[in-house]
Amino acid sequence: MELLVMVIENNDDLDRILEGFKEIGLHGITVLDSMGTGHLLTEDISIFGRVMRMAEGNKKYNKTAFTIIMEDETLEKAIAVVENVVGDLSKPHTALVFTLPLSRLKGLTKVPEACE
Repeated sequence: MELLVMVIENNDDLDRILEGFKEIGLHGITVLDSMGTGHLLTEDISIFGRVMRMAEGNKKYNKTAFTIIMEDETLEKAIAVVENVVGDLSKPHTALVFTLPLSRLKGLTKVPEACE
């Protein structure tokens, strides 16, 4: 069981990634607006102003999405979906993808036995 985290640079790619996830049976993705320090440091406004701009939907912001994936096969398919949409992940301005192992999970309506 892994937590898949993706920081997607191009907001237009997000819809295509989510559609691809649906096709492989992956649901329950959480999406957040995010901004790297590169954008923060180049802005000439206060922290409060930056947060307000992010809330207004400024296109400079990335999308960070995460989901819990139970099976390794589904995890590999999900990463392939991201790569198919954004291109070569080793190239700049595509996406950042990483996973974290989960040893305990509570709060879902259907928790696998191995996590209880």
